[in-house]
Amino acid sequence: METMYTKEELLERRTKLSELSQNLLKKRLQGSAEGNIELTTTIPRRSGEGPAPLSFLQERLLFLFEWEPDSPIYNEAQTVRMKGEMDIQALDRTCLEMVRRHEILRTVYQYIDGASVQTTVPYSGWLLPVIDLSQIPADRRETEVRWLTKHEANRPFDLKHDFPWRVIVARLTEDDHMLFITQHHISCDGWSINLRNNEMSVLYAAFAAGKPSPLPELPIQYADYAAWQRQQLQGSVLEKSLVYWRKQLADFTPLLLPTDRPRAQYSASASAARMKPAGAMAVSRRV
Repeated sequence: METMYTKEELLERRTKLSELSQNLLKKRLQGSAEGNIELTTTIPRRSGEGPAPLSFLQERLLFLFEWEPDSPIYNEAQTVRMKGEMDIQALDRTCLEMVRRHEILRTVYQYIDGASVQTTVPYSGWLLPVIDLSQIPADRRETEVRWLTKHEANRPFDLKHDFPWRVIVARLTEDDHMLFITQHHISCDGWSINLRNNEMSVLYAAFAAGKPSPLPELPIQYADYAAWQRQQLQGSVLEKSLVYWRKQLADFTPLLLPTDRPRAQYSASASAARMKPAGAMAVSRRV
């Protein structure tokens, strides 16, 4: 999805660049920037429906997954408190539509003939898990919610077999619910998480009102970008980039910082869960 800016917005963004960045941009626009790389700006749909290559970022994250397959460090977890009536069927349909329109949400990662690839799994149905906590004492519900928040944030994904996102609903009362959304970083970043939340809100509002999806079909998928990136950064284009950065880093001096304490033999990490208040992600009937 392409972000469009007005001329005034572009000029404002340019003024916020450092002096070095402004000079490089000026040279780039004049076609004389050192290490200038010519890339096609239009990303086409890839031909065929078979496995696609990984982007460089995906390749790094797949390597880290294989290094620590049980680690939740790259989980992006979000918890939303929803007050008011909830339409479970509309929410279930929302999740199904998100999986249909975004292939990255139903992609698994494999190695074929020694090369890492991503494969889109055909979507068929979606069963939204609902955990009913309404029957337990009220003083225990918040304890259960805290446990679920931590549990979902730290439950790892199996990127070779599982979809890289999951959604769970906990019912506290008839008009009080918690929504747990967890997604692996191989399929999202901060910008796309906001896009995901906005689309879920729009879809839920439409489906709860008995209307079809108002969202247009996507012109490309992330796998199209990954294939385009791999195709662009090879041969002379890649060599120009390598020459440029080798020159830039030729006199690089490592930054040696003192540590405040001895480090443990093994690293430990936990993913973060972000709480959002009710209404942060929705409309009349909240998602």
